[in-house]
Amino acid sequence: MLTADEGAFDDAMHLAGSHGLQIWDAVILATAAGAGCALLLSEDMQDGFVWRGVTIANPFAATVHPLLADRLKGRRPL
Repeated sequence: MLTADEGAFDDAMHLAGSHGLQIWDAVILATAAGAGCALLLSEDMQDGFVWRGVTIANPFAATVHPLLADRLKGRRPL
């Protein structure tokens, strides 16, 4: 579990305004980026969207995102 800090909320406000994300989706993405995550699973955010090194992948998409496929096979992306 990650905790959103003040910087994440600042980044989320920017994300929501510049990329049209809902504020709580933006908080989740900003917090993940701040923690160094490479992959974020979401059926609500745009599949394939990348921000500050975090890639959004829809786990229910007909085509599995390559980063998610690698994780499911036990491999980590570089």
